[in-house]
Amino acid sequence: MFVGDMEWNQEIRDKMNDAVNQAFEENGIVITKDADSRLTVDPYDFFIHINGVDEELAKRIEAALNQGKNGYYLYEHIAFCDPVNYGVEEPLQYISGDKEKMVVYHFVNRLTGYDIRELETGMESFILPMEKICGKC
Repeated sequence: MFVGDMEWNQEIRDKMNDAVNQAFEENGIVITKDADSRLTVDPYDFFIHINGVDEELAKRIEAALNQGKNGYYLYEHIAFCDPVNYGVEEPLQYISGDKEKMVVYHFVNRLTGYDIRELETGMESFILPMEKICGKC
């Protein structure tokens, strides 16, 4: 089962790489082979960021990649491929502490529409800002 899952993950990763390369080609984006660039996905808004390239190129790359649900799909793939899911030690690029926070954030946001990161905390509860409760306050 493990080998089959890993092969499937690699197949999906290859397709994602093809899609990224196609987006780069369509937008005239070239990253040199010696560039030490890294794509990351924000777990809250699923925005794809790039580091290791100049600011102008980063803006172009982010604009090309952050179309539709690309960030969501990339994040889901990265989370699914986490080796810890297969009983292997988690690599440094995976931050396990943030996974739980992300799950709570999306759960609360989906049910209430609130961004839990913006809410104040009280004794054992969250306090909703008055303008969130009463749009005219």
